[in-house]
Amino acid sequence: MCGRKLALLLALIISSVQQVAAAEKCSAALKLTKVYDNYFQVLTQQGDLRARAAAKLFTFIPEINALALANEMETEIDPERLQRVLGAAQQLSEYIATGIEVSMVGLAPHTANVQWLGKTIEQTGCLEEFAAHSGPIAVKQRAAAPPPQDFRPAPPPRRLAEQKSNHRYTLMLLAIGVGVGIAGGLGYLLVKSRKFRNHRVQRMPRHLTTFPVVATYVGEENAKISKSVTAHDISAGGMKIAWESPPQKGAAIRLSLPIGDVSAVIAWSNPFFAGAIFDKNLSAADVELLSQTR
Repeated sequence: MCGRKLALLLALIISSVQQVAAAEKCSAALKLTKVYDNYFQVLTQQGDLRARAAAKLFTFIPEINALALANEMETEIDPERLQRVLGAAQQLSEYIATGIEVSMVGLAPHTANVQWLGKTIEQTGCLEEFAAHSGPIAVKQRAAAPPPQDFRPAPPPRRLAEQKSNHRYTLMLLAIGVGVGIAGGLGYLLVKSRKFRNHRVQRMPRHLTTFPVVATYVGEENAKISKSVTAHDISAGGMKIAWESPPQKGAAIRLSLPIGDVSAVIAWSNPFFAGAIFDKNLSAADVELLSQTR
């Protein structure tokens, strides 16, 4: 009686051990099935389905130890080939996830990898146990499917990320060029502006002097008026003139100086004086000559 109980107990223990081993084997096979399902969808689907499958592969595969997984599955599986297949799947998923184009020729090895994974999973005998975890098509059906035969040569892969980066770089350079051009144009207009020139002339060294000047300008009703006035100080950019009832600010005038006629504009005026800014700066020699003229 005791012998029968002991045999029954041993049978239960062996059965439990076998069940645990089978559970570990199928658990490992389930991990591989998840790789298979998403790998298959990356090769056969388009758009969002393909992108989601690639994202799952990209995050799931790094968690798998090929050697440990091969030992757990207890089948004649080559750990080195499993490692190569997982590495290829992760690389392809990275390409898809980051927007890199892959030619049909480049997909051919991946199709062979998917078939090998399907046959390896089928050999575990765990398909019926976790069929619910499989993708939209049964693993057994996928493993038996022939590889696509319509591969055609395609251009080498190009990184869309690099293309977008180059496009952004070109746009940035174009924007910088346009900005520099606009800034240069505005700077030129600023330098040529009367206000900017007035500010520069005010900061130029001034020399006290007194000599007669004939000022000519257009008065009311376009009448040409010439008036004798007196220079009080002078700089390379303008001069102060003693002038009774001078023209208003902004009036264009022509000054007859000992060095010749000079075009200018009235920068300011009051009933007795006016400030004139030359259209073109005088040379240092002309300023020296005029400052000594009496």
